[in-house]
Amino acid sequence: MSDNLPATVAPIQMVRRAMDKLAADYGRLWGDEAAAGRFTRVALTAIQRKPELLDKDPQSLMGALMKAAEDRLLPDGREGALVVRWNSDSKQEEVAWQPMVYGIIAAAKRSGGVKTLEV
Repeated sequence: MSDNLPATVAPIQMVRRAMDKLAADYGRLWGDEAAAGRFTRVALTAIQRKPELLDKDPQSLMGALMKAAEDRLLPDGREGALVVRWNSDSKQEEVAWQPMVYGIIAAAKRSGGVKTLEV
């Protein structure tokens, strides 16, 4: 997210700007602009609720958000979550995308290929 922004720009604003640059990608993945906008709003809310995510590697945060968008799941704590994990290769904490059971079920139903699903 090194966008040559002034140091006075809040980290959440840098994330918002980075997500705005990816808006077209989110729209393509979600299939429509309204759904992509909702994804962005939910993602920013998730980050604001868990501000320690902003202290981690920005590339891992943006990568986790892209994986969530690719899965067409919201990082809302129900369909999936942005979590901090230790990466033994890079020797640092990073943000990872974690789909949750409700999200996996929702994605399976959306796919149209699943007729029944029991938990």
